[in-house]
Amino acid sequence: MVGATGLIHGACAVIVLTLAIGIYGQKPQPERMERRLASLGLPLQASIMALLFLLFASGLGVVSGKLTFPLFLVDTVGLIIHESGHFFTSWAGRFVHFSGGSLFEVGVPAGLAIWFITSGNRRLGALALSWLYVALMSVANYAGDAQDLQSSLLGASDRIEDKMAGHDWHNILTMLNLLDATPLISDLIWSMGVVAGLASVLLFGWTIYAVRTADGALSQKLS
Repeated sequence: MVGATGLIHGACAVIVLTLAIGIYGQKPQPERMERRLASLGLPLQASIMALLFLLFASGLGVVSGKLTFPLFLVDTVGLIIHESGHFFTSWAGRFVHFSGGSLFEVGVPAGLAIWFITSGNRRLGALALSWLYVALMSVANYAGDAQDLQSSLLGASDRIEDKMAGHDWHNILTMLNLLDATPLISDLIWSMGVVAGLASVLLFGWTIYAVRTADGALSQKLS
């Protein structure tokens, strides 16, 4: 009999697959999206960079369990991908199954960031890095709960036995014999998130500056 957790994993997998097929069917063109971002006026582009910074600032407390409003909105998308990751890795054994949620949650924005940046779409890359930042902060918060087991789990009761059985990071670190290192591992993931968040703001800002500097130099040559 499929439990509530399995149904949640399956439902999230269906959502992710439906969206992925829909996006693929539209044949997305990152270069066109990048050009549209680049065509926005300086005030609008500066506003986007400010929003990236606000998202970054709002997430710095997530390691202590604080989910502020803008972070929560982005994290909801990550939660769906996280739960679908468990479904897609359910065949590969307990360790991979428990790891699959966090791997998918972090891997999707990380893959997009790498794709966008290496293809020269730096503004899109900055947005993907901001998403990666949120994902890493969320995973850091989850990993940090591996010992205390205070977080509520989807599809599971608040009984300590159920939490021990269903908590991804409690099981991951127990299998690795690293449960005592929970604070260190959570802090390491949090630190990687800080790097990604800062990189998103700096990359977007540097792109604006570099383009304006190049346009200014070109204007001087033509004048």
